[in-house]
Amino acid sequence: MKISTNSNLAKNKPNWIDFNAGALVEGVEMKDLVSKFIDKIIAVASGEEARNVQSAVKKLLEYHLISTSQSAYYIDDQLMNLWLKE
Repeated sequence: MKISTNSNLAKNKPNWIDFNAGALVEGVEMKDLVSKFIDKIIAVASGEEARNVQSAVKKLLEYHLISTSQSAYYIDDQLMNLWLKE
């Protein structure tokens, strides 16, 4: 799980950043931010994929499509669903 310390980074890297802690300097109350952060930790610990994992799956599929262009029409349905999930 990746945490951004500033909102610009979170906005520029949406496929990397799971939580924007930079919201604190933008006026979000500490207790509200901590509550959201704990909820995010619980969600990821309960099986929600972190953004970098989702990106890695997409990149792996893109590489597979390029490297097997002769048979690119055949991809496991479950993998394609992961790729299109975002």
